[in-house]
Amino acid sequence: MAEETPRNEKSAPQDVDIDLSSLNDLALGPRWSSGPVPANQPRQDFREERERPERGSRPARGMGQGPAPRRDRRPPQRPQGEGPADAARPAPSGQPRGERPQRADGRPPREDGAPRREGGPRRDDRGPRREFSRSAPPPPFKPVVQAAFYPEENPFKLLSTAIKNSARTYELFEIARLILEKPDRFVVVMHPLPEAQPQTLFISVPDNVPFLSEDAAMSHVFTAHADKFFEIEEVEVDPPKGNFQIVNRCGITGELLAPPNYHRYQQILQAHYSARIGNMPYERFLSRVEGVREKESIDQWVEKMRKQTRYKLKEAIEGAPSEYESMESARFQLVLHAKEKLVRAVANTRFEGKLIEQMPAGAVRQSLETILEAQRRFPLDTANNLRGRLRRLGFSVYKKGSKGISYVCAIRRAFRKPGEVFGESVQQLIEFIEAHPGFPASELPKQYLGTEIPAEGETAMPAEDQERLRLLRNDLRWLITSGYVTEYSNGKLFAPPPMEGSAPSDDEPDTKDIPGVTIPAPQVEAPAEPSAAAEQPEAIEEAPELVTEAAPEAVETTETVEVTEAAEAVESPAEEAADKSE
Repeated sequence: MAEETPRNEKSAPQDVDIDLSSLNDLALGPRWSSGPVPANQPRQDFREERERPERGSRPARGMGQGPAPRRDRRPPQRPQGEGPADAARPAPSGQPRGERPQRADGRPPREDGAPRREGGPRRDDRGPRREFSRSAPPPPFKPVVQAAFYPEENPFKLLSTAIKNSARTYELFEIARLILEKPDRFVVVMHPLPEAQPQTLFISVPDNVPFLSEDAAMSHVFTAHADKFFEIEEVEVDPPKGNFQIVNRCGITGELLAPPNYHRYQQILQAHYSARIGNMPYERFLSRVEGVREKESIDQWVEKMRKQTRYKLKEAIEGAPSEYESMESARFQLVLHAKEKLVRAVANTRFEGKLIEQMPAGAVRQSLETILEAQRRFPLDTANNLRGRLRRLGFSVYKKGSKGISYVCAIRRAFRKPGEVFGESVQQLIEFIEAHPGFPASELPKQYLGTEIPAEGETAMPAEDQERLRLLRNDLRWLITSGYVTEYSNGKLFAPPPMEGSAPSDDEPDTKDIPGVTIPAPQVEAPAEPSAAAEQPEAIEEAPELVTEAAPEAVETTETVEVTEAAEAVESPAEEAADKSE
């Protein structure tokens, strides 16, 4: 066994002669940069590449041989002044040829001899790497006013008549969504926010459009309804005289305004801004005004000034002239003497829903549209506003099921007692409906009678089948109008099983045995103002098609309906048992 050299002792140096002449022809670049390959040179076989050991692995060495010498991977140093770059580049003055100059900052020159870029930051001085990320979405719009929606009188009367004639039961939310579907079916009651100061709205008198500030309401009146107060006409006048070297032009509309030295320049500037550029800050508008020195433009402006607009009040004001050269002058006199005809201040306002589409773009209109869209998705507040009005019209409003869905019907529910028997045909029909909750009424002739109505109509049926079909319809109508069977808006039927106790009332549940429950006095709602829309023919056509969506049994929702009246918050035991049976 060979002796091992202790680890804490240095091994004896070995005399090894290293010949560096073999590295003269070493090329470190790619093969295509080293010139043509000799024809007699064998082509590299890539299979040998796969048979080589993996990078980093070292062959096993015998004990006592010591670590393998590391390969010198540094490129060979070329003598100075022999490369092609050194031959083509002259040496600096005072510098011996073949020697590279030293930098003032002490850094070594580049290996290729090219000068380093001065003034730019070094790689280590560029700071942390910038990361690009998606910007956060803007926050949702927050309304600047409060708004509630109530049914318009004429369409609501037509709708309530259609519900009574159909004898069907509808969800309260279905009726609310139907009212909110079109703007001419509801009215809007708007209030300022509780934290707003002052608690005042400003109404444009000509069209009843609300605004948050008096200036905005006044500007809307003179922009949209100036013809209601003035007679506007153009007259021929003498052109302006003077030496005009430049005329200013609006950089937004391209309209020629006036020379800066014209005596009415500021007045023309203000009038153009009020009439054409009202949605931009005045300072920004001034920055867009540009001067034009072409003689053709100056002559065009002079010719334009031959025609001027005159404003004449339709209703004369005592102590004030009736004709004005500018809108500003006429506006000042009208605001001074007849302001009540332009704008009025109110604590709240009530207007038709179709007025929202006529409002100018702004925060008030966006707030109303945002609140309306939220109510169309989940009309909780609108449904609560409908409860009292539906009860005064004789409708029964009650909650059913564990999800607390509110239903509306013109017929009060009735519950069959055990042992109570009707006529033979009625008894068989109600027992069939009790055994098949949610059965479609349109399928009764086929599934219950065992007959099918042909495509030619009922007249093509045998006389016996026609009589059976007539009797079925009469019995079903009696059960529905008596309250024993409920027909929902989608045509499905439901009849609760017989139960003990008297038939409970839908609007007046028995709460004498429930502690802590008190029935508040009914609140009488003020009568609504008569609407200007006297005719609503489309409501007559659409009212029978009230809702044809999913059946009440198939409705799945996690929304919690708030009950504003304590009388609806409690169900009697008989009602609760009937709801569970569904």
